[in-house]
Amino acid sequence: MLCGYILGLAVENENKITEPTLRDAVSATEASFLDHVETNYMANNNLGKVGSCCLAGVIWKRTLHVANLGDSRAVIGTMVNNNIQAVQLTTDHNCKDQTIREELQAKHSDDDTIVMYARGAWRVKGIITVYCFTFNKFNFI
Repeated sequence: MLCGYILGLAVENENKITEPTLRDAVSATEASFLDHVETNYMANNNLGKVGSCCLAGVIWKRTLHVANLGDSRAVIGTMVNNNIQAVQLTTDHNCKDQTIREELQAKHSDDDTIVMYARGAWRVKGIITVYCFTFNKFNFI
């Protein structure tokens, strides 16, 4: 589903992949999932308690575009002095980060339990630990 949204939005954007292209594709995928939850919640109320991470990498016109949502991360291996060295391409975004917690609290100021420290980790509603989106691109020569 995400791939279809990425391709469709890239075509609409003059065959370009940009941060807004990937962000909009992830948002469309999320909206589709939320529609599914809303439609099926009464039959399976555990749907309201699940979370998901997303990592997308697209090579488009010799450029690697990487986006992540949540605790997923992209890592690439490079050779350094005949040793493979792992280089992290994305950053983790979750409510362990105080900035993310503050953003969630500001967006949900009417909910004192939006961010909670539970079972040794910061969590959304005491259940889910993930939240944000990052985008990076890397050019290849």
